[in-house]
Amino acid sequence: MPKKIKEILCLNALFIRLFSSFLLIILLISSSHVLTNKIYKKSMESEITGNVDSRLQILVNELESIFYKIKDDIFLNTFSKFYHDLRGSHLSPYKYGIIEGELNNFKLTHKYISEIFIIIKTPMQLLSPNEMQFNTFFNNNTYHKDFWVQEMMDEVFSFKFYPADYFADLSTFAAQSNNYLMPIAFKQSNNSNFIMVALINVNVLLESARSGFTEDLFLFTKDGVLLFPKSTNQVTFNKDLLNTDSSYSKQDNGYIFALEGSLNELNYYKFYSNVPIKQQINKILVMIQFIIICSVLVSGLIVLYIVKRFNNPVKQIVQLIKMQENNQEYNISSDFKSIAGNIKSLIEKNNIYEKNISRKDSLLKTFS
Repeated sequence: MPKKIKEILCLNALFIRLFSSFLLIILLISSSHVLTNKIYKKSMESEITGNVDSRLQILVNELESIFYKIKDDIFLNTFSKFYHDLRGSHLSPYKYGIIEGELNNFKLTHKYISEIFIIIKTPMQLLSPNEMQFNTFFNNNTYHKDFWVQEMMDEVFSFKFYPADYFADLSTFAAQSNNYLMPIAFKQSNNSNFIMVALINVNVLLESARSGFTEDLFLFTKDGVLLFPKSTNQVTFNKDLLNTDSSYSKQDNGYIFALEGSLNELNYYKFYSNVPIKQQINKILVMIQFIIICSVLVSGLIVLYIVKRFNNPVKQIVQLIKMQENNQEYNISSDFKSIAGNIKSLIEKNNIYEKNISRKDSLLKTFS
């Protein structure tokens, strides 16, 4: 059996070598697509991360500008306008009402400000909004009136962000609702006798951002306090990301981008899921692999056809030459005789060249 297989292989040696050579070339070209796919995925990742980073930068600039306007245009301007009243030891309820009305006007032009108020402490009295504002319209277990009075007297800061929380509206003429609000406070850094507070509606703020791209946005203070949303939803944040050369970190299900605000000492993180992109890339890769497999199969059949068309005539010519050599009386056509003669002549010349080369090699070895 092995002898028979060997004879078959010998008879078809040229065919096998030709077919293997062509097939090897096809496989090498096809395998190059593996490298191409890796380059394609890397290029797509680079394009996506660059696009997300630039869009996040636009959003951060917009939010930073809004927060800076609250600090500069609202708080500082109001403080400058009523400087002597706020620094004085006596303030009438009438004057307090004027300051309160000035602050309320900002709610008309800044839709993301749900409420803005001021608490002023003088040696004789504590001026603040009506108790209903804290107990009914903006009810919260943490950010109540006593909390802001304590912040005014004890804490040392001039401009501060607080974690957003839900404020309940318990008024009888409105259905009970919860608004997700982030307090921002302003006062003199120490020994302050007043505190201004703006309650920012986070949802309205993000919806008003012209650049959009606010989904899965996380806002932290420079000390790592999460301002919004309420939780990170199991997204892992690398707090050292802001100190590295890269603006993002890669995770199993997406990317975490980080940018540091230049005006308000805030850190912005954006989670960008790569699940839809992975699904799209996998679909494309499966399609490409299917095309490659089909191409290899079709190419293999074409190669088989071409090699057979080339191999069979050559094989017949070789057989005719052998038959002619074994049987001089065997008649073949003049065309085949001419072809056979030329091939035989080439073979004989090749043999002569080999003998001459061998003889010269022997002479060189003798003289060396």
